[in-house]
Amino acid sequence: MKLPALLATLLIPVSLTAQVRPPVGLKPGDQYRVMFVTNTRSQARSADLSTYDALITAEASASPLGALATSWQIVASTVAIDARDHTQTDPSPAGRTGVPIYRPDGVRIADDYDHLWNADAENLLATLSVDASGVQVAQSAVWTGTNQFGTRHTPLGDPGGLSNAGSTNAVFRHWIEFSGASSQT
Repeated sequence: MKLPALLATLLIPVSLTAQVRPPVGLKPGDQYRVMFVTNTRSQARSADLSTYDALITAEASASPLGALATSWQIVASTVAIDARDHTQTDPSPAGRTGVPIYRPDGVRIADDYDHLWNADAENLLATLSVDASGVQVAQSAVWTGTNQFGTRHTPLGDPGGLSNAGSTNAVFRHWIEFSGASSQT
């Protein structure tokens, strides 16, 4: 069985760097997030998200996103922290919260954090099937340990050896919560 990939995100101000072109329609001063699927395959044994953050940051650094010279966060949950808290994408308080989220190829995924974490009511605008270089990737599973609300559900590092996974080709809640898979294989 092919191991699942990982999802990554980062908040970016439009004027941060000339090497990374912001998505069309954003103005100087606007902020947005970028989310991509890694080409790195991993087991989901660790309950320490910094382990995955380091893998993701290394992959982003080797792509055009490396011009941002920053650290990236995995979109995943452990027993200790929910994905929406780790990535600072919590849709609280009530009402529309957050910034738009794009893939590295400039395609918008979600309008804001409420849209991202409400996949039962609102489908994502596009699949997450793009890597850090903006290249289309084949449909695959991605470790998340998370449900459609951004909170832990069979989290990474689960002692039972299972972790929730999402699917790169889904726009409804299965992008984050597709199935529980063995994190030991």
